[in-house]
Amino acid sequence: MSYPRSVQVKNGDYYTVCHYYICDNCKKELFEADYYYSNGNGYDLCSKCAFILKKYTEKEFLESIGISLDSFHVAINDDGEVVIWQGKPIPPFKRNNKQQRRTPQYAAWRTAVFERDSYTCQDCNQRGGKLNAHHLQSFKKFPKLRYKIENGITLCEKCHRERHKRKVV
Repeated sequence: MSYPRSVQVKNGDYYTVCHYYICDNCKKELFEADYYYSNGNGYDLCSKCAFILKKYTEKEFLESIGISLDSFHVAINDDGEVVIWQGKPIPPFKRNNKQQRRTPQYAAWRTAVFERDSYTCQDCNQRGGKLNAHHLQSFKKFPKLRYKIENGITLCEKCHRERHKRKVV
């Protein structure tokens, strides 16, 4: 195994030689003291790549980055990114519509839509009352637009029902 770079690190009164490795998957430089996967034959991976390539279990990955397994979980989303979350073992990107509408991200989107529209129904101009933040493009069919403020409109309950009736016909 060759080391692309070595450095001397002071350890009390002594200097210790430490090596850097290169992740064979993402080409990230890894310090010897960092957690990394090595098969012993010169194949080295950073913790993230080791998890993505299934060389590390969820527990091993979380321990490698210093997170307690008891309250945290990790998974790979549809874009191939590692996602870490706390709470239920259901990944945030796999939650059903009802579960997603109860998240802080959804509440922030809803509030932002209301504030942009000055808490006024955009169809009948009713101000206040029972308002709904309506998705212009379907929440279910367009997941990438779910939290875009431009994809929302403020409607009173009556106008919101009317909008959904028009779609059904």
